[in-house]
Amino acid sequence: GVLYSMFPVMVCQEVEPGMTSYLESGWCFSECCTAWLGGQLDDFSWACTATQWFSSKAAGMEHDLPSVAQVLEDCLCDKKFLHESDRDIVRSIIRGYAVKRRL
Repeated sequence: GVLYSMFPVMVCQEVEPGMTSYLESGWCFSECCTAWLGGQLDDFSWACTATQWFSSKAAGMEHDLPSVAQVLEDCLCDKKFLHESDRDIVRSIIRGYAVKRRL
């Protein structure tokens, strides 16, 4: 996950018909969260739906990382994971990244 926070990310949100959409997929959501929190969506993905979604969810909270992390964690409830245990892993990734950014 660290690569998503260190380098510019291009979100390719197109998926095969019948598959879980990009923002509904738990792992895609996690990767996009990490990139967004790291400011890595601006170069290549500024106009994608995911970037706009994150910006609307966290409007006005840019400098309040604990609140942003909580909003993102709350959104995990609706995401689809192949293994339910992955939800806790993603939650830990989001929390860890928020803590790292506060240091």
